[in-house]
Amino acid sequence: RAMGLDLSEHVLRLMEIRRGPFYRRTLRMFRYSEQRLPDGIVVAGEFKKPEEAAVHLKKLMQKAYGRVSTRGVVVSLPETRTFIKVISVKKPQKDEDIRAAIVNEAELHIPMPMQDLYLDWQLLDDPKTILVGKPMSVTIGAAPKMVVDSYAATVEAAGLIPVAFEIEAQAIVRCVIPAGTPNDKAVGIIDFGATRSSFIVYDKGTIQFTVSIPLSG
Repeated sequence: RAMGLDLSEHVLRLMEIRRGPFYRRTLRMFRYSEQRLPDGIVVAGEFKKPEEAAVHLKKLMQKAYGRVSTRGVVVSLPETRTFIKVISVKKPQKDEDIRAAIVNEAELHIPMPMQDLYLDWQLLDDPKTILVGKPMSVTIGAAPKMVVDSYAATVEAAGLIPVAFEIEAQAIVRCVIPAGTPNDKAVGIIDFGATRSSFIVYDKGTIQFTVSIPLSG
C-alpha cells in the first residue's frame, strides 16, 4: 500500500485509500490526517527548513497511524513549480526513437534546460495507428530536479519511501473528474488554495492547460 501526501506551505496532509469490502469493487477513504506548519518552512513550493519539515512529517504519521504500517507514499508536487502540456510529436520510423523525439520536442516548450528537469510523458495516441511522419499527441510533465530531490530528501528523512511523484494538477483532476467522463467533454477546474489559486482545463482525456495566480481563499 502507499499513502498520498500533500505538502503545502501551511499544512501537511495525508490520505490512505483502500478497497471496500470484497463484494464491492469500490475505493474508500480509509485514513486522513493533517498537520499545521509554521511559516517559513515551505516557501513557494520549496523546503527552506527541511529538518523541521521532516519533524512535522513524523508527527503527521504518528497522528494518523500510531505505529506506521506502511512507509510508501505518493507525493504531490506543487503546480507552480511544475510544467504540464499537450504537445505534438512526429512519429519516427522506429518505435525505440519515440523517446528521443518527445525529448527533442519538449525542449521547445519548457523554458528550462532539460538536464535540470525530470521529464515524463504519456502517449495519447496509439503509435500503431499513426503513420510515420504524422503527428502524435503527447502529454508531457516536467519538474525541476532541485525541487523533486528536495521533496524526496525530506520525505526520506521522515522515514518514508517516495513511491511516485505526481504533478498537483493531475492529482486534482483524478479526484474531481468522474470516471467515465466522455473524452469530448471539456471541464474547467478552479482550486482555491491558502496562498494561491489554480485553473485547470481538462479536455480530450488529459490536462490541456494550467495556470496559477497569487489570489487565495
